[in-house]
Amino acid sequence: MISILERKHAILVTEFDRYVVEYPEFAVNIPRNARIVLQVEGDEQYNEWSMQLAERQSIMYPKIWTGD
Repeated sequence: MISILERKHAILVTEFDRYVVEYPEFAVNIPRNARIVLQVEGDEQYNEWSMQLAERQSIMYPKIWTGD
């Protein structure tokens, strides 16, 4: 079963992808194959979950932080 955090992450990833398509200049400085770690201001539960997800996936890619 998909958790609330997984659903939220899917929505945020979709919105991030849409933003990059609409504003490609935003993505110019993001290294190829970079790992994007999404963070939401004021949502510590999601931020911790997102960070743990990134840690589990791969340490082979540079990390880019979106947000604080």
